[in-house]
Amino acid sequence: VRCGAVRCGAVVWWRGVSSQVGSASDRHRSVSLSLAASMSVKHGRPVSVQDIVCTNTCAASGSPGGACKLGDSVRTVGRLKAVVSVETVVVEDEGCELEVDVSLSTPCHFKAGAKYQFIGELEDRRNSLGQGVNTLILVARISRNVSGLDMNLYRRGLKAQGECLSEIARATSDQQGR
Repeated sequence: VRCGAVRCGAVVWWRGVSSQVGSASDRHRSVSLSLAASMSVKHGRPVSVQDIVCTNTCAASGSPGGACKLGDSVRTVGRLKAVVSVETVVVEDEGCELEVDVSLSTPCHFKAGAKYQFIGELEDRRNSLGQGVNTLILVARISRNVSGLDMNLYRRGLKAQGECLSEIARATSDQQGR
């Protein structure tokens, strides 16, 4: 499911289109349960724009490597380079560029040069950067301005988090192996 549903009383909003559910609690409950069952929102693993772009170029060249794969739920931060259309922006970080489809995220007044964080899934589709090949594009369900974010401190925090999580995973696997 690529977009969320918000339940407001007896009306279900689905990607900007509303439909009346009815006042009967059975119908209301069944629609709510079916929507909840079909939606599983992932947390968005923190990765850099470079990790996503490396995945794309590594896959194209046939070499191993890359931290992401098609369908991954990711969270990334980058400086807005360009607004291609109402639904598409390009962000850059550490010399790498990534196209982001923002059609599903909350409306945001994008400003070139500002830092933004995006959470969403990676899809394989033709990009609008002028390249005629399919590439990984981030389809963002959340976008927010994070211009006040200290990127060096953010990267250090992500590195420390990764080290801590890998240490916990090692300790857990050691305990299960005994």
